[in-house]
Amino acid sequence: MDKPTVQDIFLRFYPGYLEKYSPSPVQSKVAHCIINCKTGAYGANISICEDCGHTQMINADVHRLFPSIDITMKTRLNSRADLSKERPPTLKGAMDEYFYQKYGESKQVRYINGMIVVPVAYCRTQNPMFFQVDTNRYTPQGRERIHRMLAKSEYGETLLKLSRDNDTNHSIEFCDNRLSRFVASKGKCELSKVSLAFEDVECIYLNPPSQGGTDEYANLRIVHKDIKSLIYSNDVKIIKSLIDLFDCRAPAKIAKLNKWRAKAGLEAINLITINQTLK
Repeated sequence: MDKPTVQDIFLRFYPGYLEKYSPSPVQSKVAHCIINCKTGAYGANISICEDCGHTQMINADVHRLFPSIDITMKTRLNSRADLSKERPPTLKGAMDEYFYQKYGESKQVRYINGMIVVPVAYCRTQNPMFFQVDTNRYTPQGRERIHRMLAKSEYGETLLKLSRDNDTNHSIEFCDNRLSRFVASKGKCELSKVSLAFEDVECIYLNPPSQGGTDEYANLRIVHKDIKSLIYSNDVKIIKSLIDLFDCRAPAKIAKLNKWRAKAGLEAINLITINQTLK
């Protein structure tokens, strides 16, 4: 296997495990979830569907399976591929950045030829959250429930101030989508992930109105007011100071920043060039 997934490794070695041990009904259910994972096609069991996490005591059961899988993986792959604990400078796979964000805290993460292998033992139990029929926006009771839920969130106070902000310079559609975007980002800047106070919130256009951009939800982004300066600035000193201030040196953040700058017709930011310029 050139690029084995967690699912591939499990399918390869689980039959041998069955020859030596008799899994409990719960372990068998866990194995069934991994083998039939709906998201295995992405290259690993990343639990987008969250079915695995809804199995009771999933973490305790997969931990019993992990040692034999880990030993075999090291034995077989050390001589065939570059198996490492260290994260490479750049992640190769299209989904690898997502894998790292979801599983990067685990000490069991490994990299094979620069591609991340998600640890099966890091799968954790999650409580299944069932949809409540009375939570909807079509009845007074449903809207009241939604508002109570939002008010309890850590950004509830800022959200309330935004909803009461009389912005006469923009359309009703813009103001409504700004609130939706703010809730979707959980009150954080979409680039730096910094929690936003009311006075720091800026809602920018991905495609500027001068270039045909509209007030629709997909064309808006919630950012810190200083991040807005970073996006639209051409001053090297300002760019470097803001990147350092908001810790935006990660490749994924720089890529997103440059994508937004390109939409605005601005040049991409190159950290190497900036550092050389300021020497």
